[in-house]
Amino acid sequence: MKLLVPTDFSPYSDRALELATLIAKKAGGEITLLNVIYDPRESPVLPATARGSVAEGLERTQKEHLARLKEMAGKNPLVKKTMVEFGEAHQAILAQEASCDMMVMGTKGIHGLSGALVGSVAMRVLRKATVPVITVREKAPKDIKKIVAATDTSEASGKALNAALALAKAIGAEMIPVYVDTLAQHVRDGSVYWQRVVERVATISSCPNCVVYSSESPSKGIVEFSKKEGADLVAIGTMGLSGLRDIIGSTAVSVVSASPVPVMVV
Repeated sequence: MKLLVPTDFSPYSDRALELATLIAKKAGGEITLLNVIYDPRESPVLPATARGSVAEGLERTQKEHLARLKEMAGKNPLVKKTMVEFGEAHQAILAQEASCDMMVMGTKGIHGLSGALVGSVAMRVLRKATVPVITVREKAPKDIKKIVAATDTSEASGKALNAALALAKAIGAEMIPVYVDTLAQHVRDGSVYWQRVVERVATISSCPNCVVYSSESPSKGIVEFSKKEGADLVAIGTMGLSGLRDIIGSTAVSVVSASPVPVMVV
């Protein structure tokens, strides 16, 4: 398993590296560290006379950042590659997704994704990535023994279930699929309804069983259930569960922002 960890040398990206190291160690994987430096030379407002000095400053910064990455790699044998790229951070990160199986990123949560939930690096990566992205908001877990994977029974959420199941098998963790039922009070025969949910989940994924958990909203129910089960990681799809790529206030964003444990967005 190849993991990409974008780092800006902050405590948030340190947590991401800590989690990536745990996963790589358990799954027999390797880590690439990526640092991105913004390049103002492409800006139309930068005077031509300033481009030379800007280039010199960028070269110095690149050497300094490469040295810091190599120092980090020297302390972590699972880091096999270090890179410093120039440009917009989210674009540079997404450009590397073809060479990795998973990304692990640190985030401050709802405000770290951005003040208005638009424009942040994490949000832009989550909206465009074609590989699973794990976000770490608080401290990284010491181990991953239990994964809760949310589904709304859509085909898209089946992809997230299978990704979570594959990760669980790779690292020796338990995986619990969960469907949050917000309609229980309106369903005359809940047992029949729930059985249909379980059967549907088995159809869209490799998960033979699914827990049905009642809550007033999907995001609240996912976070509540993961806490109740003592989950170390939550998995959720983007296009199912309200569609993160199209709706900024989706279930996926709410879970990423509220979950005290890392969230894998697929």
